[in-house]
Amino acid sequence: MKPLEELRVACNRELFLGLASLEGHYAHFAPGTFYRKHHDAFLNDDARVVSAVLYLNEDWQPEDGGELRIYASEGPTLVEPRAGTLAVFLSREIEHEVLPTRKARRSFAAWFKRAP
Repeated sequence: MKPLEELRVACNRELFLGLASLEGHYAHFAPGTFYRKHHDAFLNDDARVVSAVLYLNEDWQPEDGGELRIYASEGPTLVEPRAGTLAVFLSREIEHEVLPTRKARRSFAAWFKRAP
């Protein structure tokens, strides 16, 4: 994906993060599902540095739920999962969760990683 490669290069250029690769997957949340508060970096593995979530949901409405709640230092932020919205944050530093969704919710989640 060219846009994600451009984001990786920009993060390295501006933030000196040493990002070398991308791991990603397509996520589908059925109605009524959620994902509890967590970090994207594993406890004994610091390879994941930057998390990115691209939303793929057309015609999303606020009553559909499924928001991404990001726990940033300035306080929680809600991101609606509308098609084309991209959320980017530090994998190890930022806790986040997916709130319960009331309709099918789709996204592409990716993690920019350091070389092993």
